[in-house]
Amino acid sequence: RNEPLEFLDPSRLKPRIERATRAFEQGDLAFASEIAGELEAEGFLSTEVTALRRELDRTIRSQRVEQLLKSARTRFEEQEYGLALEKVAEVAQLDPAHAEALELRATIEKRQTDEKVQTLFERAEQHLEDRAYAQARQDLERILELRPDQERARGLLGEADRREQEFDRVRQEKNNLHREALAHYRAGDLIGAAGELEKILELERQFPDPDAQAAARRQ
Repeated sequence: RNEPLEFLDPSRLKPRIERATRAFEQGDLAFASEIAGELEAEGFLSTEVTALRRELDRTIRSQRVEQLLKSARTRFEEQEYGLALEKVAEVAQLDPAHAEALELRATIEKRQTDEKVQTLFERAEQHLEDRAYAQARQDLERILELRPDQERARGLLGEADRREQEFDRVRQEKNNLHREALAHYRAGDLIGAAGELEKILELERQFPDPDAQAAARRQ
């Protein structure tokens, strides 16, 4: 009937909005948010309440973002890269275009990849030393997946192929010499057999066989 409702009387609303605004300005966001929430729950849909809620949400979100970024930086400094990225992901949910968060994520991912690449290089070089060429190749190919422009990895892949081919050649030569030694032995030519075995031992010194059982049989 175009009559004012006592419950929604603006004169009752104004002091509460002022109280919430004052709490907001003093940094008591929880109290300000509680008052705004009560006003909304009671059905007050004034522009003042809407504006206050918007400012509260923006400020609370901004503070949460800063807390998350601080946590992310701490975890990054402690080399807990996975945990740091989780915090940055939480920031992205609140503010997908946050420039500092995007930059921090890129920095964390680069550091994470750099350390992974370094570990793979160390492991690949150890595999090469141990003549475990398949494992070395696997690690080097993984490096190139992470860093396609990594020339050092390409070079080591070529080195792995060269060493493996040389190893296969020497192993075949050892097997041939072993067969020849057996043939000499069975024919009663002990001197000939011993000569072939000496050649095998010399190759073993130059190219140790990672297959301990095969090396033991030849010994």
